Amino acid sequence: MIKTRPIPFDLITATTCQATARTSRFERKNYEVCTIEYVISGGGFLELNGRPPEYAGPDSVYFLPKHSDHVYYPDRDDPWRKHFFVVDGELMENLMAAYGLSEGGVMEHAESLKHFFTEFIQLAKRGRRTAGGAALLFHEFLENCGMLLMRQQQPVPDTADLLRTALGKDLSGKFILKEYARDAGMSCEHLIRIFGQRFGITPQAFRLKIRLEEASRLLRWSDLSIKEIAAMVGFADQYSFSNRFKQYSRASPSDFRRQYRNEVVAPSEAGGNSFARNGHSGNL
Repeated sequence: MIKTRPIPFDLITATTCQATARTSRFERKNYEVCTIEYVISGGGFLELNGRPPEYAGPDSVYFLPKHSDHVYYPDRDDPWRKHFFVVDGELMENLMAAYGLSEGGVMEHAESLKHFFTEFIQLAKRGRRTAGGAALLFHEFLENCGMLLMRQQQPVPDTADLLRTALGKDLSGKFILKEYARDAGMSCEHLIRIFGQRFGITPQAFRLKIRLEEASRLLRWSDLSIKEIAAMVGFADQYSFSNRFKQYSRASPSDFRRQYRNEVVAPSEAGGNSFARNGHSGNL
């Protein structure tokens, strides 16, 4: 017969606490359990395993791993209020190692993890500290910690890349750089400078370029009228579109379309039109 044994995990306690300006520093060597805390409001400092102090503010989570040396204390001007839980057991240590969290430290912008702390508090109140439910909840908590860290460590697009993406959207409408700069908290001059340094072109010229590239694609592959294409790429009328397009391609929109389609359907010296041989007409 298979003998069962208790799950090697223990939820020792879980509760909420409020520090004050007079709350003493907590200092421990070779900590015997693991504590994980969520800062609801205020802030404080963590010194872990000889590393420089880290600040933990609202919606931060910090880990005090088993066997760690640490000091932590509240911000005297704005003491923290926290949820926390304390866990121990072989399963806890293995899971912490599996998710790369054994070194501990502060995780910022972790508001998505807050509900786990309230659930641990409810389990502790019901006396279900060693039940399988607490271990499963802890595993789910660490899985979410891992996913949050992965998202936070992904490269953040820089200002020039974000502007380039914005310039490529909604080609039929107007793009007002002044409004974009205001929403981004920057000046137009600064945006133009960093965009030019990155791509060697001004934002206005880049926007015009992709509008005319889209117009070229539509002239080649669609049966839309030139007037319709002009509207789709943000020109007020067909006349202004034709002038700009001619500067770009050295051909009027109608000549460009005609020339491209003639090239596609013209018989080749090798024996005729491949489109025609495959049963396609030249009307693309």
